[in-house]
Amino acid sequence: MIVRKAAGGIAVDWAPAGGGAVWQWFVQEKTGDRWTAEILPGGETSRLFRTGAPLPRAIALTAVTRTGALSPVAVSVLPPR
Repeated sequence: MIVRKAAGGIAVDWAPAGGGAVWQWFVQEKTGDRWTAEILPGGETSRLFRTGAPLPRAIALTAVTRTGALSPVAVSVLPPR
């Protein structure tokens, strides 16, 4: 997982480790003291967090296979803004 500054916010890019097939991504974001979660399709490998909204303090990403196997969680803690 790569976190970088982008026009209009913060971009997060990722790819499956080892080139394995990913059916879905389980993305968790911590904004303030609250965690939220979202399930994304396996072909989606980036996310833009816009500056106008509160930016997450941490992002956790897990790959999910079609059979429900989970990858190890990748976590990135973003620096304070």
